[in-house]
Amino acid sequence: MIRTLALAALLGLVPASAQADSTLDRIKDRGTVAIGIRINSTAFGSLDPKTNSYQGFNIDLAEEIGRRLGAKVELVSVEPANRIQFLQQGKVDLLVASLNDTPERREQVAMVPTPYYASGGIALTKQDSGVNGWDDVRGKPVCASQGSIYARYLAEHYGAEIKAFKTSSEALETFKAGGCVASAHDDVLLYALIKDPAWQGYRLITPAVEVSDWKIAARKGQDDTVAALDAIIRDLHRSGRLIEIEKAWDITPSPALQALHDQLAQAQP
Repeated sequence: MIRTLALAALLGLVPASAQADSTLDRIKDRGTVAIGIRINSTAFGSLDPKTNSYQGFNIDLAEEIGRRLGAKVELVSVEPANRIQFLQQGKVDLLVASLNDTPERREQVAMVPTPYYASGGIALTKQDSGVNGWDDVRGKPVCASQGSIYARYLAEHYGAEIKAFKTSSEALETFKAGGCVASAHDDVLLYALIKDPAWQGYRLITPAVEVSDWKIAARKGQDDTVAALDAIIRDLHRSGRLIEIEKAWDITPSPALQALHDQLAQAQP
């Protein structure tokens, strides 16, 4: 406990009087931190076919966290359907997995207070589908990933009949094969996908629904781990490092990311 607390205090991440928790103990003892990341073939997480390694915004953020904790990063691919369970079961120490902050999830995991990104749900449909807005999905099949907050919202508010799949790739493949009139996912995924020539003849259903913050998650009760991570995220916003990562991956600039940078750059460290 004392060794972990000393590490955190030296890094300036938590007050010296704070009590260390088991996550920081494990990270210190192993010299590694296992971070769950989502690989969905976007600029936030994908597999580089040349190197067979993970790459993207979330991966760069995970590496920044490991560097600041003085630990080697072990990346673990997770899906919306299992990422919470992986964290709760100790298969990963942290989640940097495009996890939207919701009241339900705050009951399951400890969310780092400062968000690192934000997104909402939009959908992909064929040009000639006749689905021109959210009201048009009522009573119709919509593909989505298991655990998607957008799927539940569309079912509850617009009467969509949700077909849930383990991964977003499976949902999109089923949709493309004609199994659904639309496929609902994070806007960051679909804004990137619609640029791909393979998806010519398709269009997006907007505006985004259930817009919410993306946050890093730790296990419940890991208070000093959360405090350490919050200090890291605030500094990455303050320095503009997260905007640099966004630019490096040619992601459409996020107003939320710019607003957090402006806010924290003016605040005292």
